[in-house]
Amino acid sequence: MVAWSLRLGTGLFTYASLVALLDRPRGTLLAPESLLEVRPSAVAGLGLFVTQDLRAGTVLGTYPGLVISLNDPRVQQKANQYPECQTYIWRFSDNSALIDPTNGVGTLDDFCRSPTAPFLFRVATTLCRINEPPKGKDVNVVTDEVLNERIVVLRLERDVVAGEELFMDYGPQYDRSAYR
Repeated sequence: MVAWSLRLGTGLFTYASLVALLDRPRGTLLAPESLLEVRPSAVAGLGLFVTQDLRAGTVLGTYPGLVISLNDPRVQQKANQYPECQTYIWRFSDNSALIDPTNGVGTLDDFCRSPTAPFLFRVATTLCRINEPPKGKDVNVVTDEVLNERIVVLRLERDVVAGEELFMDYGPQYDRSAYR
């Protein structure tokens, strides 16, 4: 009986360890949630707005989601089956990995969860609601990739005032053909 309990305990520990290392969403919301508000955007869908004045240099957090190698066959399968997921996927500049905050059907929930242990690991997707600015507006959020850690830090480029929507540049690959 003791041997069986030991095997079961070891197996569960190994499973949880592998999930924690390989299948755990990453990302951290460093700004207090009371400073940020998700609401309808004049640009597209939902946007992220500040609820009070914030200073340039304020770190909002790191981009949330599962870090996945671009060689993983699930990446292309999901992109083909659910193309809307690409709106939220962060592709690292070295083109070897991405961060995917979307669920199994390519939509963005309030939390990104581990596919194999959704009850154990989840990360808020609030920072995924930052839109790209419309024509004539500039960004107020900049990103810094830390490639060796596979994280993307989001921080304010300039002072922002209460009620202002946050905007960042989506990069040269982003399709802007629908912009007016």
